[in-house]
Amino acid sequence: KLCEQIMGRGSALTRPPRLPLPDADRREVETLMATALAKRPSLPALAA
Repeated sequence: KLCEQIMGRGSALTRPPRLPLPDADRREVETLMATALAKRPSLPALAA
């Protein structure tokens, strides 16, 4: 859910009984996603 929020497609909010991510885990996921997005290859544009 956090990854979906980072990509702008949803919310990281969860319903009970799920617990929020600890801060250290959240930072690790955010760093991983930032690295992946920075290295993401660009795709060619498709013709209409």
